[in-house]
Amino acid sequence: MGISVRGARCGTRHGGSRNYVSGALSTVHGTKWDNRGVAVSVDQSERPSWLEETCPPWCAREHHEHDHAEDRVHGSEPVYVPVVRRSSTIPGRAETEAGELIVQRLKIVGDRESLVLVTDPEDAAKGLILNNPSAERLRSALEEVLQ
Repeated sequence: MGISVRGARCGTRHGGSRNYVSGALSTVHGTKWDNRGVAVSVDQSERPSWLEETCPPWCAREHHEHDHAEDRVHGSEPVYVPVVRRSSTIPGRAETEAGELIVQRLKIVGDRESLVLVTDPEDAAKGLILNNPSAERLRSALEEVLQ
């Protein structure tokens, strides 16, 4: 599956950072958002001509007229998960390193179903792109093994 997440952090209604930006209005998809993330107005003239559908309520990406076809994706705010990776399960040979995973909800423009992305920001090829039923099964499996 060729989903590009280039610029996933860019243009979010929270200023593109992990921290919430307060006290200002921002614009995403022609919608004005207040500092609590509440929509205050919509200007449909700013919508790209290729965006014929309404953005899902969780979409935090800016869409532009000249977005590359691979970037025509709705994306939620990314959730950053601090992790500790272990290089091996062999005792005495494993090295650990701190890292981070990104978990994000995506929907390719024009598709019916949203997806869940779990990826390493340092190496997107190490990621998973799951449909919702698969993500639910993964969540159940994690809960089961962590009990």
